[in-house]
Amino acid sequence: MKLYKPKFERVKEEFEVNLPVEPLYYFSRRTAYRLVPIWSTWNMEKSQQPEFITQYDITIVCREWENSIKRFKVNFTESSLQQYLDFPPKDTYRDINLIYDKLINWPNDDLRTKEQFEADFNAALEEIIK
Repeated sequence: MKLYKPKFERVKEEFEVNLPVEPLYYFSRRTAYRLVPIWSTWNMEKSQQPEFITQYDITIVCREWENSIKRFKVNFTESSLQQYLDFPPKDTYRDINLIYDKLINWPNDDLRTKEQFEADFNAALEEIIK
Protein backbone atom coordinates (compact mmCIF):
# COMPACT_ATOMS: atom_id res chain seq x y z
CA MET A 1 0.00 0.00 0.00
CA LYS A 2 1.37 3.38 -0.97
CA LEU A 3 0.16 6.50 0.78
CA TYR A 4 1.12 10.10 0.22
CA LYS A 5 1.78 12.43 3.05
CA PRO A 6 1.50 16.15 2.21
CA LYS A 7 4.56 18.22 2.93
CA PHE A 8 4.17 21.87 3.75
CA GLU A 9 6.99 24.34 3.70
CA ARG A 10 6.95 27.71 5.34
CA VAL A 11 8.42 30.27 2.99
CA LYS A 12 8.95 33.89 3.94
CA GLU A 13 8.70 36.52 1.28
CA GLU A 14 9.61 40.13 1.85
CA PHE A 15 7.10 42.82 0.99
CA GLU A 16 6.63 46.50 1.71
CA VAL A 17 3.74 47.75 3.85
CA ASN A 18 2.70 51.35 3.32
CA LEU A 19 0.67 52.39 6.32
CA PRO A 20 -1.98 55.08 5.95
CA VAL A 21 -0.79 58.32 7.54
CA GLU A 22 -4.24 59.96 7.51
CA PRO A 23 -7.41 58.64 9.16
CA LEU A 24 -8.76 55.65 7.25
CA TYR A 25 -12.44 54.80 6.91
CA TYR A 26 -13.80 51.55 5.51
CA PHE A 27 -16.86 49.32 5.63
CA SER A 28 -17.24 45.55 5.96
CA ARG A 29 -20.38 43.50 6.59
CA ARG A 30 -22.61 46.26 7.98
CA THR A 31 -19.75 47.49 10.17
CA ALA A 32 -17.99 50.84 9.74
CA TYR A 33 -14.37 51.28 10.82
CA ARG A 34 -12.29 54.39 11.52
CA LEU A 35 -8.53 54.02 12.00
CA VAL A 36 -6.62 57.09 13.17
CA PRO A 37 -2.81 56.82 13.28
CA ILE A 38 -1.00 57.77 16.48
CA TRP A 39 2.53 59.01 15.90
CA SER A 40 5.60 58.72 18.11
CA THR A 41 6.49 62.20 19.32
CA TRP A 42 9.22 61.14 21.74
CA ASN A 43 11.50 59.95 18.93
CA MET A 44 11.78 63.41 17.40
CA GLU A 45 12.25 65.15 20.76
CA LYS A 46 14.94 62.84 22.15
CA SER A 47 16.97 61.61 19.21
CA GLN A 48 16.00 63.88 16.30
CA GLN A 49 14.76 60.84 14.38
CA PRO A 50 11.66 61.03 12.19
CA GLU A 51 8.35 60.13 13.77
CA PHE A 52 6.61 56.88 12.93
CA ILE A 53 3.22 55.32 13.60
CA THR A 54 3.11 53.30 16.80
CA GLN A 55 -0.64 52.69 17.22
CA TYR A 56 -4.00 53.14 15.60
CA ASP A 57 -7.01 54.52 17.46
CA ILE A 58 -9.87 52.31 16.25
CA THR A 59 -13.58 53.11 16.31
CA ILE A 60 -15.98 50.37 15.19
CA VAL A 61 -19.65 51.05 14.52
CA CYS A 62 -21.59 47.79 14.23
CA ARG A 63 -25.09 48.01 12.71
CA GLU A 64 -25.92 44.30 12.49
CA TRP A 65 -28.55 42.74 14.78
CA GLU A 66 -27.56 45.09 17.59
CA ASN A 67 -26.11 48.57 17.39
CA SER A 68 -22.78 48.96 19.14
CA ILE A 69 -19.87 51.36 19.12
CA LYS A 70 -16.42 50.15 20.24
CA ARG A 71 -13.25 52.15 20.62
CA PHE A 72 -9.78 50.84 21.42
CA LYS A 73 -6.12 51.17 20.42
CA VAL A 74 -4.05 48.60 18.56
CA ASN A 75 -0.24 48.58 18.58
CA PHE A 76 1.03 48.59 15.04
CA THR A 77 4.80 48.47 15.14
CA GLU A 78 7.03 46.43 12.89
CA SER A 79 7.46 43.76 15.58
CA SER A 80 3.73 43.44 16.32
CA LEU A 81 2.95 43.20 12.62
CA GLN A 82 5.65 40.57 12.12
CA GLN A 83 4.28 38.56 15.03
CA TYR A 84 0.80 38.73 13.50
CA LEU A 85 2.14 37.48 10.15
CA ASP A 86 4.24 34.72 11.74
CA PHE A 87 1.52 33.45 14.07
CA PRO A 88 -1.87 34.57 12.79
CA PRO A 89 -4.51 34.18 15.50
CA LYS A 90 -7.25 31.68 14.74
CA ASP A 91 -10.05 32.14 17.24
CA THR A 92 -9.43 35.61 18.57
CA TYR A 93 -11.29 38.85 18.23
CA ARG A 94 -12.26 39.01 14.53
CA ASP A 95 -12.22 42.83 14.35
CA ILE A 96 -8.51 42.99 15.17
CA ASN A 97 -7.70 40.36 12.52
CA LEU A 98 -9.70 42.34 9.98
CA ILE A 99 -7.94 45.58 10.97
CA TYR A 100 -4.48 44.04 10.55
CA ASP A 101 -5.48 42.66 7.16
CA LYS A 102 -6.87 46.02 6.03
CA LEU A 103 -3.73 47.89 7.12
CA ILE A 104 -1.40 45.38 5.49
CA ASN A 105 -3.34 45.48 2.21
CA TRP A 106 -4.17 49.19 2.24
CA PRO A 107 -5.51 50.82 0.07
CA ASN A 108 -8.62 48.70 -0.43
CA ASP A 109 -11.69 48.95 -2.61
CA ASP A 110 -14.11 49.36 0.28
CA LEU A 111 -12.78 52.69 1.54
CA ARG A 112 -15.31 55.25 2.73
CA THR A 113 -15.36 58.95 3.45
CA LYS A 114 -15.40 60.65 6.83
CA GLU A 115 -18.97 61.81 6.18
CA GLN A 116 -20.18 58.25 5.49
CA PHE A 117 -18.56 57.02 8.70
CA GLU A 118 -20.06 59.86 10.73
CA ALA A 119 -23.52 59.13 9.30
CA ASP A 120 -23.20 55.48 10.44
CA PHE A 121 -21.85 56.60 13.82
CA ASN A 122 -24.69 59.07 14.41
CA ALA A 123 -27.36 56.57 13.31
CA ALA A 124 -25.99 53.91 15.67
CA LEU A 125 -25.71 56.44 18.50
CA GLU A 126 -29.35 57.50 18.04
CA GLU A 127 -30.49 53.87 18.19
CA ILE A 128 -28.42 53.24 21.33
CA ILE A 129 -29.77 56.35 23.09
CA LYS A 130 -33.44 55.47 22.40
